[in-house]
Order: sequence, then C-alpha cells, then structure tokens
Amino acid sequence: MEVVWIGITQEISGELYYKLIDFAVGKFPIFVFVVDWDRKRLQETVEKVIKELTPHLIKRFYSREWPGTELLNLEVEVFHFNLNQESANILKKYTSSLYQWTHPILPEDMSIMRNSTQPWLCNTAHDDMATFYMSSAEKAELLKTIPELSSYLGEEGKPLAYY
Repeated sequence: MEVVWIGITQEISGELYYKLIDFAVGKFPIFVFVVDWDRKRLQETVEKVIKELTPHLIKRFYSREWPGTELLNLEVEVFHFNLNQESANILKKYTSSLYQWTHPILPEDMSIMRNSTQPWLCNTAHDDMATFYMSSAEKAELLKTIPELSSYLGEEGKPLAYY
C-alpha cells in the first residue's frame, strides 16, 4: 500500500472534528501527544486529560521527536494511548478542534497513528498544520464517510519519513 501525504488546508473543528475522531476508532489503534513540563503556566487541564486517559496508556517516554516535529536541544514527554471509543470520547470532551491541542491548556500535537511509528493524521497544532498520510483507498473511505472533509484536503504529495 503506497501512502502519500495530503495536507489539511484549514482547521478541522466542531462536528467535523468529532466525526474525524469517530472515523479513526477501530481503524487506527494509537494516538499520541506531547507535554513540555518545563513550559511555564501549563494549566490543570493538561494533567486532567492525562489522568483521565491513564487507563488507555501504552507508553510514555522523553524524546526530541514526535510526528511532525524534531527538536534540536529540548526533550518533551511523549505519550502513546490506545484509541478506542472511550478514549475518543475523552479527546472530544476536552476540545472541539484539532488545532486546540496546544499548551498551555492541553497536551500538544495530538496525532492519530497506524502503529507506534507511522502516523495517519499528523497534527502539528502548535504551528496550525496537519497532514494525513494515507493511501488512495483510505482517502476514498474517509471521503465516503465524511464527504464534507473534501474541501479541507490539499494536493497529494510524496511519502515522507515519519519519526
């Protein structure tokens, strides 16, 4: 299966965000986000989200890399969680927008993964950028299920390295 990147041209929010999260449940097993604990003024919601998602935690570790980002000198804590209906409901409870996954209110850059290293949805919310990595068949299924998403997708590009 050839996977290509498809840029998202505008923020996915509201009902479209909820539909996208629901679409991913059962198809993609993992989501990730990061926390920079050294950042000043992180709000309580960051810890509340992590605590509520703890039953779904796969692993947590410090790294300079996560989907869509590579830092030179700083390490942040990367969290991997199982994506299922319960964890998806938590993702929808705390925000209604893909780009709101940013500090200081929430953990940063929530992305949906096909496995522990390959993203399906790479969200660099701290830069207001997101990209799908999917095959033509996956794109067709996504647009059949959520047709209004078609106006949010840019041109297809070549496969990229992950992290």
